[in-house]
Amino acid sequence: MRPPRRGSRVKSFVHPVNGSLVTTLKEHFRIIVRPRGGMDVRRISQIKAAQLAPAETEGDIVCPNMVQNIFVVSTPTEKNAHAYTRVEALLVGSARYEVKSYLAAPNNTCKGIMWGVDLDFDHNQLRDMIIQPRNPKALEVKRIKDTPRSSSFSTDSKRQMDVCYACGRLGHHADVCPAPEKTICRGCGTASPAEDHECSPKCTPAEGLISQRTRPASNASKSSSVTGGGSGRPKKHLRRRGRPAAKDMIRTCQERPRGGAPPRQPAAAAGPVDALTPEGALARVSGSRRPPGLIESSRTLQSNPKISQLEQENVQLRTALDELRAQFESLRKSCSSVPPTPAPGELPAEAPAPARSAKERALAAPVEGERELEEFKSEITNSVMDLRESVNSLQGALMTLVETVTALTKRVDTLETWVGRRLQPRVLGSG
Repeated sequence: MRPPRRGSRVKSFVHPVNGSLVTTLKEHFRIIVRPRGGMDVRRISQIKAAQLAPAETEGDIVCPNMVQNIFVVSTPTEKNAHAYTRVEALLVGSARYEVKSYLAAPNNTCKGIMWGVDLDFDHNQLRDMIIQPRNPKALEVKRIKDTPRSSSFSTDSKRQMDVCYACGRLGHHADVCPAPEKTICRGCGTASPAEDHECSPKCTPAEGLISQRTRPASNASKSSSVTGGGSGRPKKHLRRRGRPAAKDMIRTCQERPRGGAPPRQPAAAAGPVDALTPEGALARVSGSRRPPGLIESSRTLQSNPKISQLEQENVQLRTALDELRAQFESLRKSCSSVPPTPAPGELPAEAPAPARSAKERALAAPVEGERELEEFKSEITNSVMDLRESVNSLQGALMTLVETVTALTKRVDTLETWVGRRLQPRVLGSG
């Protein structure tokens, strides 16, 4: 490490333990050194600390974190900690790498932003007002440049692992990426994608297509992007940091498997996450700049067993409705073919009796003629009653069929409306 001024240099041994050794020394001060310019901490065997005597650095430990591509310095002395935070560059052979060093908060702390801080207060005054017995959980405070904001550290936090936007690997940020020139598409994994590259998002841990909601990429980059999900933190906090938790992404991939080609997905590029809920590997993985089409969304919805069951019920209801309509038409035709019913007191006109001779008329008995007339009247009356009962029963059956057909028509219309809305593509906005 190189400070702003010159001085003697003392070698400090490097422990390649990915920072796990430093986390066990709770009473030590931790300094995070973030190298820039594509420096790979795995290739560094030792570093030099300036302005510190050999006796002063005996308890200091330097650990390269291979995952996050940073150095973690642990020292029990506050003087040494402030000396490390003044480092500006690292010299590796003839190469010079700019670094950013800062004092890290303990693992069981979290950071917050305070707004509206008076610019007239210096660091010491601000620290005295915040770090006091009335705020036992407040550990440290510092001003953010020359703005009316300051950040404070307190206990109770959740550590997260980040993903690099440049190389696509987990564990480190893009600003400390050891290979920033080796870019990959974060959606499909294509190395060095072109500016007009379009891809189908894939789950890197599961090596399969995911079904998740997506949003168009930003104008600055046409490659897909990764947004956080499932970390248990507020969405507003995830948008501010802009980096997801890697362990949460892996857990989401294991707990919510999906088939098919955004999402959501509950799609090669779009679909219900929630169906409407999130069933892919990552919480959200965007594909190309162009929003997904209706075909991909329909395939994903058809793979849903609930949608398939509703479609089958819709087909069955349509078939039953067609049968009822056919019966209704046949009954209507049969009713139209029934002759008009005569009034109860009316009798059909009798056909004129054939002409008989005087001898035949004289021989016909008047009693027999009256008996035949009574039998004819009774038969006509019975026929009229039977026809009236048949017509009444047909009218009742027709009313029942009309009510059934009306109810089925309303149900089919409701199902068609619901299925039509579900089949429409759902695309998240860029916001």
